[in-house]
Amino acid sequence: MMKIAYVSRYSARDVRSWSGLNHYIARALEKNGAIIEYIDDLQMPGFLVEKMKERLIPALTGKKYLIDRSLSVARSYARQVARRLKKIKADVVFCPANLPVAFLETDLPLVFYTDACFANVIDYYSDFSNVHEISIRSGHIIEEESFRRSAAVVYSSHWAADKAISYYGVPEEKVHVIPFGGNIENAHTEADIQLWNEKKDFSKIRLLFIGVDWYRKGGAKAYEVAKMLNLRGIPAELIVAGCHVPEGYLADGIVKRYPFLNKQIPEQREVLYNLYRTSHFFLMPTYAEAFGLVFAEASAFGLPCITHDTGGVSAAVHSGRNGQLFSPDAPPEQMADFIAGLWNNQDNYRRLSLNAFRHYRERLSWDVNGKLLYNLLLKVTGKSASGQ
Repeated sequence: MMKIAYVSRYSARDVRSWSGLNHYIARALEKNGAIIEYIDDLQMPGFLVEKMKERLIPALTGKKYLIDRSLSVARSYARQVARRLKKIKADVVFCPANLPVAFLETDLPLVFYTDACFANVIDYYSDFSNVHEISIRSGHIIEEESFRRSAAVVYSSHWAADKAISYYGVPEEKVHVIPFGGNIENAHTEADIQLWNEKKDFSKIRLLFIGVDWYRKGGAKAYEVAKMLNLRGIPAELIVAGCHVPEGYLADGIVKRYPFLNKQIPEQREVLYNLYRTSHFFLMPTYAEAFGLVFAEASAFGLPCITHDTGGVSAAVHSGRNGQLFSPDAPPEQMADFIAGLWNNQDNYRRLSLNAFRHYRERLSWDVNGKLLYNLLLKVTGKSASGQ
């Protein structure tokens, strides 16, 4: 039986932590037979010097100081992990991130699993733009130290894995790609997808958009796509959940808003799942995304996904399989054309919908990807599936 020291800065048992990934990854490993020993809820150190840097560097230079990419903070996390690791017996240290274990000293094999390396996110996400050189240097050092100490590193996309190899020189044999799974309670079958499609109202296209950041997630473009369909005489509405919609997009009634829906609350979870079941497309033309868990979740309900080919999104959405990828500079007309083409041929729509579910089942579920991750950890520890 493999025992895993499961390290997380946050509570690994909280489905709200890192979009639920901490919880669902741990549960997938347990489902495959692992015993989990949690080393989570790490304390963010209150270093006075770091707090001063966080305030003074932006004020003096106009550039961001990333306190969680400071070497002293990373070393503090490693010390916390090392102290707690001494109290448990484990075969491997696993972390769904690399920051807490970048400076960890241990004789156990170490594996981390994440969606991007530091070189991916610098000047890609707005939060990592205009960053001070101090944070950039320390961020790269943290990456290099985590690579040096790891027996294997796992990314959710080739976008991230290729960058680790090309930028940091990580040996190819150490780098693995396992897509994330959809973080949902799912026992759907193909028959369910077919039944939901038969029950859908095809008098109006329901375009579902779920995301917190309206502009980064492409809400403005999604609105333009819905508006364009209406101008063509194809009734369409954009259903937005969990996002503040600027007032300028509400006047014409195209947008229908829902608040943030908490999966931990059964009533709200059912509302969310019903949006997936009754919508026709998942439209989130994001401009910056390391993976996109919502694409996996939408595929689980047979929703074709329409989005931009950016970052690690192509690990979650495959054109012609569970949706369609477009260039970030593609005009809204191209997305509207794609939707209208399927709308005018509902047999093709139903075929793509069923393929989206199959793609989830084969490539984007924790049943499949949890097994891949578990087997990798077995290999790292020298154990075998038959002789654990």
